[in-house]
Parts: sequence; C-alpha cells; structure tokens
Amino acid sequence: MGTKPVCRVGDMSLGACGKPAIPAVSSLAKMVLVNGRPPIVAASYWGTHCDDGCHIELGMPGNPTVLINGLAVVTTGTILSHGDIAATGSLNVLA
Repeated sequence: MGTKPVCRVGDMSLGACGKPAIPAVSSLAKMVLVNGRPPIVAASYWGTHCDDGCHIELGMPGNPTVLINGLAVVTTGTILSHGDIAATGSLNVLA
C-alpha cells in the first residue's frame, strides 16, 4: 500500500537553490484524474526556474511501482529533474 500523496497539476514544489516554489503545469497522463486534476507522471512539466538561466523542471523518476499510461506516477518527496522537490499532492490518493 502506498504512503505518499500523488502530485497533480497545480500542486507545488518546495523551491530549490534559493529559487521559489513552482507549480506542476502539465501532465502526460491525459485520460486519468486524481481529485479532478491530471496526475503528474515522469516527464510531466513543472514550472520554470530563472536566474542566470532558465530551465523547466520535470517530474523524474516517479514511483516505479505505480504506472499511469505506462509512466511512473510522481509523489510528494520526488526529486525533480533539476533538484527541486515535489511538495504537495492529493490528501486521499496515495502511491
């Protein structure tokens, strides 16, 4: 049984390296909803961090035991592609 909340479009990161928290903005899981919002899976887009250069955070690698459309679901605590951390998610859908 899972123990971490599933992240969805609109959920937030913690922020990293002095950069502000950013929202998850787009999901590759188009046919599934978690509490009325698309869940975040591996390679789904989070917001953009900018300082000396801009980069987009991606949900990586996700929970390998829970797949949506063949992609690992991202839960709170997942480290994103550039070091930020997924912070918020569903209160009642866990993986």
